Formats: sequence, C-alpha cells, structure tokens
Amino acid sequence: MTQEEGNFIVAQWKMLASTFSVTDKTDGKKLCSALRKIAVADNPATVQQIIQLEFRLSEIESSIEEQEAQINDALFAAYHLTAPDIELIKKSR
Repeated sequence: MTQEEGNFIVAQWKMLASTFSVTDKTDGKKLCSALRKIAVADNPATVQQIIQLEFRLSEIESSIEEQEAQINDALFAAYHLTAPDIELIKKSR
C-alpha cells in the first residue's frame, strides 16, 4: 500500500467517524462492516482531491473548536465563574 492509498483510506474513515450513527443496536460487526466499505478510486486526481478536502475539513473543525473555546472562556469570565463552576459546566456537556 502506498502512502497516498493510506491517506485516502484515512480520509474516508474520518468521514465515516463523523457521520456514523451509534445507537443501542450498534455493535462491532456493524462498525467493521462500515469501515470495510471504502471507495476505490482509479483516478489519482480524485483521490488527491478527497485527501485535500478531508485535510481542509479537519483544519476547519479545529478552528471551530478553538473559537468555541475562546467564546466559552469569554463567557466564563463575563459571568465571573469559578474554576469549580467551569469544571461542572464542562463535565455536563
């Protein structure tokens, strides 16, 4: 397996991880089955585009998480919350 093939599989698995619905009926067999259903692309340009889009999506998700943390910190400060209060809020999410 080449590095690009590995990156293509990882990109697909990351998308699956973000969209896979876990319920009470979800078991290991269902997850494994979903992980095995990866696309095979014979077009290197398509593979590269998917890898780049997944990378960009990861960057955007990281940026959103950072911005959410900044907003939360600003709100915690605005409401003069103590460290125990903040921990309680974070645990309740």
